Amino acid sequence: MVSKTRALDSKARNKRVIDGYKKTIEDYTNDTEKKERREHCLCKYCKYVSSKIGGASMTTKPCDCCGKKLYFESTYTDDLCIDCAKEYGHCKRCSQKMD
Repeated sequence: MVSKTRALDSKARNKRVIDGYKKTIEDYTNDTEKKERREHCLCKYCKYVSSKIGGASMTTKPCDCCGKKLYFESTYTDDLCIDCAKEYGHCKRCSQKMD
């Protein structure tokens, strides 16, 4: 027999997850932080949807555009340096056009 308490806990957890997804889609659609997002050279996907999960390891890699060495606190890295992202209007994280 399934515990009533466990079933209710699962239902509550599932609702929180679904509500979180709804909020993510709402923020993405409305671009609620557009000014801040553009200042940080991020596309809508990387700002609102991306998981931002990386391994716990200091990482270096070159900018995909100019080759400048970039330093990161985890394995979650950007494709472009901030200068190239601003100059070309692309997302620093994934390289697509910001808008």
